[in-house]
Amino acid sequence: MDSFLLYLGIATLLFWVAIGIELAIGNRSIRFLRDLPLPAEPPSRRVSIIIPARNEERNIEEALQSVLRLEYGNREIIVVNDRSTDRTGAILGRIARAYPALRVVHLTELPPGWLGKNHALHCGAQQASGDLLLFTDADVVMQPSGVSRAVGYLVEHRLDHLAIAPDVRMPGVLLELFVGAFGIFFSLYARPWRAKDPRSKRYIGIGAF
Repeated sequence: MDSFLLYLGIATLLFWVAIGIELAIGNRSIRFLRDLPLPAEPPSRRVSIIIPARNEERNIEEALQSVLRLEYGNREIIVVNDRSTDRTGAILGRIARAYPALRVVHLTELPPGWLGKNHALHCGAQQASGDLLLFTDADVVMQPSGVSRAVGYLVEHRLDHLAIAPDVRMPGVLLELFVGAFGIFFSLYARPWRAKDPRSKRYIGIGAF
């Protein structure tokens, strides 16, 4: 019995060491957007930025102003006001009057069989004219060069799909620890570094980008 427990303990230790090594190596292989170089020439691909918003009066203005300041010229911005009951629609109307290039789609009903966000993204995509679709959230504040770096990387590596995790800022140490722990367990479950391997069945998608 003692030998069995010893072997079990050694096997468990080796298992977690192997998991830790895979996490360390896998996470180191994931690129940071801020480390990607800016393209030598501005990418020519037209990007449709689609933002679903439902009751986002607290966040929508800061997020949308950051999108309007993006250093990427060939773009369109489509915000889908998904049945909001707060001031989201009024805020979007005010911003759209100041920036006529901003397109706002107002939804008042959810068809049967749809989830709300999925339907909002679908409606935004139906309005899009770009050959690249960027789905993001109404509380994401973007860096000015973010889209240029992302599109440059996507074009250079001939990717069909690119997902970027946000830098989550939380008000307090406990919440920061929670986000860190969530990131570890999410990586254990999803193995996101394997998604780029065409032989792997792993996949990844992140609503923020």
